[in-house]
Amino acid sequence: FLHMFELHSHPLVNTELHLSLDNGSSLSEDSTQHRLKSNYAIHQLELSIPLRLLVVLYYDGPVALCSISKKGLKLTNSIQTERWLGSSDAVCASIASDQQILAIGCRRGVVELYDLSKSGSLLRNVSLYDWG
Repeated sequence: FLHMFELHSHPLVNTELHLSLDNGSSLSEDSTQHRLKSNYAIHQLELSIPLRLLVVLYYDGPVALCSISKKGLKLTNSIQTERWLGSSDAVCASIASDQQILAIGCRRGVVELYDLSKSGSLLRNVSLYDWG
C-alpha cells in the first residue's frame, strides 16, 4: 500500500513518487526495480485502530497523520493523509490511544507531544532540560 503515501502530498516535496509492490513484499535496498533515496523511505508506521489513525514517519523526519477506515488497513484505498505535523527531525513515534496523545521522538533530543483529540495540535515539548 505504499502508493497511498505519495510524496507529492507533502508540503515540502514537489516531486511525485509512485511505488507499487507486485507481490506485496517490502522494498529491498538493492532492488533494481525501485530506486529511491533513503530520505524518501517510510521509516516507521504506527497504527491505532480505536482512533482510526495511521502515523507515517519518513526517514528524513516528516510525519503524516492518516485516517483509515473502520476495517483498518484492509481497504488501502481508504487511507487518506489528513495532516502533516510540524516535526522535521522525527526518529520514532508512539500512540497512546486511550489518552489520544502522539509522542514523537526527535533527533535534537526532545519528545513532542501532540493532542490527537484536537487534530494533532502540539501540546508541549519534553526534554531532559526540563528537569535540569
